[in-house]
Amino acid sequence: MCRRGLRRLLRQADLLVVCLPQNALKLEQVFSLVEAKLQSDRKPLLVFGQYDPRSALTVQNIKRQFHRREPAYPIVHNTGWLDATQQGEAVRFLFRNRQVPRGHENFPFMQQVRALAQAIINNVGRNKPLFGGKEDDDR
Repeated sequence: MCRRGLRRLLRQADLLVVCLPQNALKLEQVFSLVEAKLQSDRKPLLVFGQYDPRSALTVQNIKRQFHRREPAYPIVHNTGWLDATQQGEAVRFLFRNRQVPRGHENFPFMQQVRALAQAIINNVGRNKPLFGGKEDDDR
């Protein structure tokens, strides 16, 4: 995509979702390059994929170190998800794991993906009932 097309896309976007690594050197480069782009009327959501919660570089530490105030969402590394996406089974993986119990190995990943999806829905104003009535989530 050319720069002009990217600028047009950024202007038209309802929400900016910025996917970032959990790597201090790369974050320094990224934040310095996109600082101007992040200064818009839309606050971006920061997403840290392949996140390792045991790292010293936690989301809170990253936000503190780089003076970020945007909402940030970690998505933990999940080998099952990685394999599923490479095999064209991403949707099947999500459906198969949508109600895993708290102790299941995929629970943290699914919980974080759910939180990110809800944040995206809320930030683009799509969290309203479809037909003006109360939605029944327990169907």
